[in-house]
Amino acid sequence: MNAITLSSFWQFSLALYKNDLVQSALITWQNDVNANVNLALLCAMLNQQKIALPQSELMALHTKVSDFSNGYTKPLRALRQRYKEDMDAIEGYPAIRQKLLDAELIFEQQEQSLLLSELPQSQKNKLHSVIEEPDNIDNLALYQTHLIEQSELTSLPKVKLTDLNQYLV
Repeated sequence: MNAITLSSFWQFSLALYKNDLVQSALITWQNDVNANVNLALLCAMLNQQKIALPQSELMALHTKVSDFSNGYTKPLRALRQRYKEDMDAIEGYPAIRQKLLDAELIFEQQEQSLLLSELPQSQKNKLHSVIEEPDNIDNLALYQTHLIEQSELTSLPKVKLTDLNQYLV
């Protein structure tokens, strides 16, 4: 097993996010339940590598990455969406949209870097509790439960975060 690096995390994320169903599920949870896509992707990567993430660490990661996202990534995403709604009135919209998207991707990479910097070294190096019974421990299920507990929604998205496990190789 290789250590989790920023590059390996980013490449894993790009590969998994290419799947339209994965992308749709992550965006739905992001928009409806305030999930952080990068943390969900990290949970999926840890599942794939059979590394358990303790609940306390998951909640700390969610808080840390949400603080960054709320301050930087989400406002930029909202601006990009606002421009999209007014695209006909904006001269040079395609170039502006691309630059905003590029900046948003840089913030997404920053979120991944933040997550990895907060992840205990033992987990990045895969020396931490390797899951012996993968069916019993699921980082995506843990994150999903945390989000549901924090949510005030009366109905949850039809697709579950745990559904992403079927797309892990």
